[in-house]
Amino acid sequence: MYIIGFIIKVKAHIINNMANANVRGNAVVIVNEKFGEESNLELRKGAKIDKDILISIIRGLGFKCINEKDSLNVSSTRWQHEGYMKENCDCLSCRVNTTTALNDGTDCFLFAISTHGREEKGSMELQFSDGKPVKLKSIVDVLNSDSLRGKKKILIVQACRSREDKAQANDPGITTAILEEQEMMEAERMNLFRSFVKERINTETVLAEQEVLSEATRLKVKGSATLVLVELLMDENVLTQIEQHNNLLKKFCQNNLKAQKYLLGGMEQLLGKFKATLMPKVKKIFYKLYCVDILEENVFIEWSETVESEFVSQSVAQEIHKKASPFIKWLKEAEEEGDSNGDDGDEVQKQPKTRNDDTDSDCSNGIVTTLDLPADFIVIYACWSGRYAKRDLAEGSWLLLDLKTKIESHFVRNSSLNFLQTLTKTVAAVAERETVCWKRKEDNTYERDEDGERVKDPVSSGMKSTVTIAHTLREPLIFQRSTADDTPSY
Repeated sequence: MYIIGFIIKVKAHIINNMANANVRGNAVVIVNEKFGEESNLELRKGAKIDKDILISIIRGLGFKCINEKDSLNVSSTRWQHEGYMKENCDCLSCRVNTTTALNDGTDCFLFAISTHGREEKGSMELQFSDGKPVKLKSIVDVLNSDSLRGKKKILIVQACRSREDKAQANDPGITTAILEEQEMMEAERMNLFRSFVKERINTETVLAEQEVLSEATRLKVKGSATLVLVELLMDENVLTQIEQHNNLLKKFCQNNLKAQKYLLGGMEQLLGKFKATLMPKVKKIFYKLYCVDILEENVFIEWSETVESEFVSQSVAQEIHKKASPFIKWLKEAEEEGDSNGDDGDEVQKQPKTRNDDTDSDCSNGIVTTLDLPADFIVIYACWSGRYAKRDLAEGSWLLLDLKTKIESHFVRNSSLNFLQTLTKTVAAVAERETVCWKRKEDNTYERDEDGERVKDPVSSGMKSTVTIAHTLREPLIFQRSTADDTPSY
């Protein structure tokens, strides 16, 4: 009996692998248009179009959808059961685990959702049709199950990422001068970067870190940009602000000694500007910069070896060096306890540096939006953190429509597709779009000009959307052109 049972299992495994021979992986599609009355969430008119687009995308990439027939208006309990799991549970989370086996011949899984969304205390929430939110992190946890171990996971998130304060949720874009920028003197490019950061500070609740880094890189001022960041982002509350802008400063300073030296120069200028309040806190400020891994030990030590500074006067430089001497001594001696008799009367103890790797948690400033991804995940967001995602009521969401177009046009001429390269082209296509809204009169008819043409609403028109991507893929993600027979659905 044991041998017969073993043969049956082997035969079933072979049949299953043959069925999946031309299928890249399973997929779940969720498109929510209507929501519970008590949720006060608006009807997403035209959202059904996103379902057709997503089904076309997954078929084109060789996936089979395990819930195509019930992918519209999915409740939170339909996605994942509440309480203890019942026998033969049919919620989508359980079906993900029961439908996909480790050795089923597939190497990918795709999860796509189009719905209302928001960011709450640094964590993205997705609204389901019963009006209940589900954290994106919990969806990642489901897809990180044992049954999907070793498979690449693709998450497409067509949802807004606005916050409680929605005043700046629309992205007006930015006008930049691109003529001969790389040939300008560094001072001119620094001024362009300064203007860029000022504009972002004035128009955004939270500074978009990757956007600031990208602009500094484009202008070729990444090494010296930290001088501007200290100037514009910090004042007498510098100790709190170092924590608040920790991630941004790390993006510039990690493995970049020039950026670290310019940041230290910016701190010298700040100390000189607020001498009365900040000079007594030099040791605290330097210790904070070291402890949170923004400035390295050797940068401080090299700085301490000469009192001359290009950023402040000689007298200010001498005063800063005097105040910092206990901290420098502590660094050099690397003792368990440092000098407790500093000018500010505060004791500094050398402790192991710690990092907060749970970047999906609520940090000091309450806003951290980077999802902590396990290995082999890629998440495609329809917009920047804090922004609205855009869609056309007649044609579908910008991200999904352009992704579908890029995949189809690529496979017309090619038999294989590099997914990350295609996503890059999709990002560029979405970035070229902008909203077009027309003025309406009190009777709800369109306002028209002398030629009878509808008049564009300058306030609502011209809004942009920037697709963002986060991934932990360890190898290229390549897809082969598929046929209709390759992608059966349940």
